[in-house]
Amino acid sequence: MSTTTKERPVQVDTALWPEDFSQDTGFRDRLRQVVDEIGSRKRAGLIANVKAEMITKYIDGKAKPTFFTVRALASAAGVGMDWLAYGEEHRPTVEQEGPIDHDLLAMVIENLEERLSQFDVNISTEKRARLIALMYEHFVHLEEEDRQRSTFLSRLLPV
Repeated sequence: MSTTTKERPVQVDTALWPEDFSQDTGFRDRLRQVVDEIGSRKRAGLIANVKAEMITKYIDGKAKPTFFTVRALASAAGVGMDWLAYGEEHRPTVEQEGPIDHDLLAMVIENLEERLSQFDVNISTEKRARLIALMYEHFVHLEEEDRQRSTFLSRLLPV
């Protein structure tokens, strides 16, 4: 007898954005800058795996991009995800930085596994890897005490 575990969706789409998202002109301005850096809305759409029309909706505040969309666009433009999403300090992406911090990576994986287990959430290996990369990219820029206080994981996985 085979048992299959149904994958529960993780609500990463809405966790990134406040309720009054459509009023956040700062994000829309930063997104315009990123799209200009990338070259066009069509190219940005290809990078983010969405149609160019969705990029327009994001810029107009009519749709909320996912974490994965924000990460892909930020990476393509060479800016930090925190800067694009929240306007926080303009930082280079992780790929442009030094070697991997193995202790930090272990902490990220442990925290993610703990949160997924806590809420009995099962996700695919690909999604798990993306979440680990997003979390690592976020935490690598923080000081140790800020890592302990960060609410990033709860915003990322508000299960």
